[in-house]
Amino acid sequence: MKRTEVTYNEVRFSDQLEYVLKNLDRKLARIKTKLFFIGHVIALYRFIRDPHVFWGRKVLVVGALLYFILPADVIPDITPILGFSDDATVIAAVVAKLGKRLAKYYP
Repeated sequence: MKRTEVTYNEVRFSDQLEYVLKNLDRKLARIKTKLFFIGHVIALYRFIRDPHVFWGRKVLVVGALLYFILPADVIPDITPILGFSDDATVIAAVVAKLGKRLAKYYP
């Protein structure tokens, strides 16, 4: 049976993916200092760009990258020293979850 109906979740994911793809470069450019987890962010970005990656895994990554990009965090990015600690924690959790699947996407 051929499925042509697009669900609300698929549309929402598509919108979130598009937001990440459009805004990640701008977020990285705004960061004045090199963060220790930037390599992970770039690997995750490359992961979601790969058409061979199952969309279910991409959902997890898009969520983490949205958290990194969006200014509304648990700890705002402008907070000295701790500003990116929550972002790093979310990114690290996703990297740990994906494990070896992510290895080929690192710069």
